[in-house]
Amino acid sequence: KGLPDSAFEANFQSFQDSADECETQVTPYSGGSDINVFDTNAVLDSSQKIIDNVKKLLNPMRALFTYTQGTYKLKIESTGTAVKTITSDHVVGGAKVLGERKNNKYNRVIGTFVNPDKNWQQDTISFPPANDSSLPSTDQHATMKALDNDTLLEGNFSFPNVTSPYQAEDLCEIILRRSRNQLQIQLRLTSEFLDLAIGDIVAITYPSGGFNAKPFRVLGMAINEDLTVDVELFEHQDNFYTWGSKTKSPTIADTNLPNPNIIQPPASVTLSDQLIA
Repeated sequence: KGLPDSAFEANFQSFQDSADECETQVTPYSGGSDINVFDTNAVLDSSQKIIDNVKKLLNPMRALFTYTQGTYKLKIESTGTAVKTITSDHVVGGAKVLGERKNNKYNRVIGTFVNPDKNWQQDTISFPPANDSSLPSTDQHATMKALDNDTLLEGNFSFPNVTSPYQAEDLCEIILRRSRNQLQIQLRLTSEFLDLAIGDIVAITYPSGGFNAKPFRVLGMAINEDLTVDVELFEHQDNFYTWGSKTKSPTIADTNLPNPNIIQPPASVTLSDQLIA
């Protein structure tokens, strides 16, 4: 069930860079203390395969965990710049462009997480939140719903290893923003792009598609026998990953019940009598 050290050591820097990304400090709400942008809190079963436990730990982190030629590599989906530029000269054949699809487009995303403030029970949070009056009009639920022909498009997601309502809400926000900007393009590229990797950002200038240095992220690729490369690209926007200040979670008051074994004597008792004829 173990994995050779070499499977991880070859791309150790990718794991170090990802760890640094996860420890980026953000302010959860106005006046709050900084927290990591990602944390994972998981119960691991040591009898399970190491790789399965690794994937479980990476679940809350937008991690792109890949295995190529006997080695693993890790990249956190975040902001970034293009590592290569694709033009029509690099495309073999045509391009297949896919627009947004209603079945995975949302105007509200609800996330389930484990809330330590509720005795470690499951709790839910959403983006936009129920009270979204503090958000820009474009991010408010009513605005997005109106753009969607007044149709409620709600997605439900589970974050079993997340114990922060702020991190859970941020994941909900990113899922929603990506769902509303989900342009995809499939291309076959020349051998110049053999060194692309899953998670890389590329810029596409392709006049027939109306793209001018438009950023996309590589989320699928395959190398053909003739050394051309088939890639599946998804729209990338840096503002998907901008941490927005959240509303402070309300403090849950303790329940204060009297001790049933201690009976207090009556207090302020007065006695009066009255003669009734």
